[in-house]
Amino acid sequence: MTSTALLLIRHGETAWNVEHRIQGHLDIPLSATGIRQAASLGQRLAAETVAAIYSSELARAWLTAVPFAARLGLDIVPDSRLRERSFGVFEGLTADEIAARHPEGFRLWRMRDPAWAMDEGESGQQLIDRVLSALHDIASRHRGETVAVAPIERPMATAYT
Repeated sequence: MTSTALLLIRHGETAWNVEHRIQGHLDIPLSATGIRQAASLGQRLAAETVAAIYSSELARAWLTAVPFAARLGLDIVPDSRLRERSFGVFEGLTADEIAARHPEGFRLWRMRDPAWAMDEGESGQQLIDRVLSALHDIASRHRGETVAVAPIERPMATAYT
């Protein structure tokens, strides 16, 4: 079986990352530091042989991929399934604000039950299912190739079969 290498790229810093605010599906742009991080990523990965670049359409992910895509002469393929978790009523708030405004929701969130979803948000399991579906589709389209994906919170590089 031929593997597809997926380079999973964390988006650059936003002002809300610095403030420890939950972003979720809110479209928060990169900070000046995030823009520099994206430029550095573009330089660092310019020599990679990459067949395609996928990103959520949210500005922080998209703008992280732009310098890399430009250096490689590739278009970025949008896929909304690569968005971060929808945090519903928690979006825009810090942990302290969530605890004060939604104490029961905060308690349940901290239990890390993958089946639990905050009001107007999605569960951890829904996030996992959504992103894995996207990664499976991407890997299936690019068998034997390396693909860059600018999706969610945690940086890593892995091979997906």
